[in-house]
Amino acid sequence: MLTSSLESSLAFWEVVEYIAGRVVIVGAAGEGLGEFTNFLGAKRCHERKDLILKVSTIILIVGLAVELWGLVRTNELSGQLIADSIRKAGNAKISADSAADAAARARTSAQEASLEAGKAIRGAAAIEKEEALLRGQLLKQGLRAHLLQDRKRRTVFVSRLRQFSGQAVAIRYCPGPTSDNEMTFLSLNLMGAFSAASWNVVDIGPTLLGCSTGMFVAIDPKAANSTEKAARALVKALAEIGLMSPSTLPLVTSGAPSDARTKYLETPSVDGILVGVQAHP
Repeated sequence: MLTSSLESSLAFWEVVEYIAGRVVIVGAAGEGLGEFTNFLGAKRCHERKDLILKVSTIILIVGLAVELWGLVRTNELSGQLIADSIRKAGNAKISADSAADAAARARTSAQEASLEAGKAIRGAAAIEKEEALLRGQLLKQGLRAHLLQDRKRRTVFVSRLRQFSGQAVAIRYCPGPTSDNEMTFLSLNLMGAFSAASWNVVDIGPTLLGCSTGMFVAIDPKAANSTEKAARALVKALAEIGLMSPSTLPLVTSGAPSDARTKYLETPSVDGILVGVQAHP
């Protein structure tokens, strides 16, 4: 009964994640339409444009929050399923041991006890197989955000960046398939870590352009020396917790004025830093 209930709850929260992903897309699309098109007369009426952008931003934030909560719940329920499987496996093993001991003590019913022990062992093997499958599913998720959730790694990461307090930074993640919440979860954890280091997160959201895998840090070609130092410190901090390669260097953008094509690949300002969260390698 417990396993069935957990599976039902897990299915429900997976649907919630799916719907929230659609809401995020609607919010991002609303921002794009309100900013770059004449959607609902946005270009002719500044107040209408502001209203569209505000509503789209609220929809995006709500979608991200629900999506994050759904991801947290599915992870918790998956962990409970594994714990329940482990408990069942332990009980089955105890039953198998008890049956084997009974066979040794009751020689007259050795054959019957052996059959019972065999059934218990087969049951334990089946449950252990289920446990291994569930563990494999969790490992396959490979949530990079777990690296930032580790208290020791997070403390090191924040301490490396705190000397550059006030640094402006924007976070962009791939639009990706709506079922891939890993990038969104990592982006939200990065935002929290930046805030803890007193960095100024000026923007966070999905890019309208395609992307590859991994992460990148980029600065404007006219960025001040202090901004370049902050970007290098960020790359080093990400490498120390395992999110980037130690040999990685900050990228330099084209420095072109932001427009519909370049907005999501340019830094938020000349002295701002762009962090790109791409698909899990």
